[in-house]
This record gives sequence, C-alpha cells and structure tokens, in this order.
Amino acid sequence: PMMRCVQVLGLLFIMGLAPAASLVSVQKMEAPPLMPLKKLAIVEPGSLCRLRGGADAVVWTKSEIVIAAYLGLSALPIGIMQVQDPAAAPWSKFAVGTTFKLPCSARTGMLLKYLPAVVFTAHCLTEQGIQPLAIVMLAQFAKRTLEVLLLHDFSGSPTEEMPVCIIIGAFYAMVAWLFSRESVRASPQVAATGTGLAIIGMLGNFYHHLLLKHLRTQPTNKDSVVSTSTLKNYHIPRGGLFELVSCPHYFFELCVWGGAALMTQALHTTLVLFWMTCMLTGRSIATTAWYRAKFGAKYPVDRKHIIPYLF
Repeated sequence: PMMRCVQVLGLLFIMGLAPAASLVSVQKMEAPPLMPLKKLAIVEPGSLCRLRGGADAVVWTKSEIVIAAYLGLSALPIGIMQVQDPAAAPWSKFAVGTTFKLPCSARTGMLLKYLPAVVFTAHCLTEQGIQPLAIVMLAQFAKRTLEVLLLHDFSGSPTEEMPVCIIIGAFYAMVAWLFSRESVRASPQVAATGTGLAIIGMLGNFYHHLLLKHLRTQPTNKDSVVSTSTLKNYHIPRGGLFELVSCPHYFFELCVWGGAALMTQALHTTLVLFWMTCMLTGRSIATTAWYRAKFGAKYPVDRKHIIPYLF
C-alpha cells in the first residue's frame, strides 16, 4: 500500500509538472520569478492566481499552484512513510533483499535520479547566461552525479526499482527548475550567508560520503556486522559528525537546500526545503533504527538522528 501511495503521488506530481514545462521557453527561460514570501497576496481568484508584489506583480498558473500544493501537502506523509516503511521506496541498505518488478543497477538508478537535473541546469545556464541559483543547482547535482560515478560503492545494495528512479529524477529536475529561474532577492549579507551555507553543505556532504566509502574497505571488527543477504560487512560509521548523528550527510544536504532557499526567499523554494527536511528527517530516523537493530548495544545510545546535539 505504501508503494502504491508513492506511485500515486508520483503521478500527481507528473500531472503538475507536464503543464509547468510550458512555462519555460525552449529558447529562453522567460518564466517570471516568484515574489518573496513577505510580498505574496492573492488578489484575484480564477484560473490564474494573481500575486501582488507592487509594480512587478506576477501571475501563478494552475501548474504552479499544483506544484506548491504537492510540495506542501506531501511533505509530512512522505516523511512519515520513510519512518514507518522505508522499504516502500528502497535504496541503499533498505533495498537489500527487495525483489523489484523492473530492476536496474543501483548506479544506473542513481544516475536516472540526478542526470536530468544536471542536463536541465546546464541548459538554463547556456540559454540564460550566468545565474547564481542555476550555478548552485548545477554544482549540487553534478557533485552527486560524480559521486555516483566515482565514489559510491553499490556492492552492498546493487539494485533499485527503475520506475521509482525515473519519478525521482523528474522530481529533481522540477526542483532544479524552481531554483534556477529565481533571482537572488536576499540582501547582500543574507545572500552571502546562504551561499556559504550551500558551499559548506556540499563539502560536508562529500566528506561524509567519503567516510562511508572507506567503511567498505575496512576488515570485520567490533564495529561491523555481516549482512547475510549480500555477505558484505556493515560498520558503525565513525569520524566527522558521525560521532554525533546517524546521518550527517543528510544534515549537510539540508544545508545546501537551506542556503539556496535563503538566497531566493521565494515560496516554492521554501516548500522544497520543507519537503527535503521532512523526507531526510524521516529517513534518518529509519537509518538510526536500522543501525540499532543490526548492532544492538554496540551502537552509541547518545547518537542523534540528523541534527547534532538536538535531534
């Protein structure tokens, strides 16, 4: 049932994405930027929702309303699903032992998730010229693509469900579009803070992915357990913020989205941050539970889920 929920949400998303694509000119990205949160005011109902922002008022189409509704209404259910049934949309350790209807290699699946956003943001930069948010999105998704190709070891969980990967890839492409079309509305000081936060997030995410990579080469020790389904060793992660939380790579991922949203100060990008926060927080809770089930008393009892010292 949870898998069917994911599929239905995916279909609803695509229904919203298809008309949204019409907002983007093939020749030029001409979609008007959304108003900052503090300037939004609905002044006219109907098929077009007009948002008043002074002289530069913009118009939301039905597609943009559908996207905002999807992000806002699906975030908490997706987060709860990650906690209660992480195998409903399995990847990584949660994919071990899963039988897929349309399987693909985990590396191929991850590329299906990230490459569409890379291609889209590269196209945006080609057509629009230098746009700060498009650069941030290209850096984020290109980094993830290179990690898939050069860093990650998928021997412990070698397959994923191809249709789910395609849906996630479409979602990330939409996310890249929502950010890339935005201008930097924040003050110079706030924009610099957001940029710094995004850079720290990317570097921190990469560093902790590197630590996870090194776990694969470690011999069996007191911090490891053998998976009976793959005969691969799983180790208690050590080093960096792994000493404080189960998923520091998720924490730094949220730093990227938080920094980018801080730069734009727009409704849709803020909803993306909310969606990512719910999903990754739920995933981190499930990951902590998985570690504690596998390692028992050996897993540090004071280690939080995602936010150091807090949660």
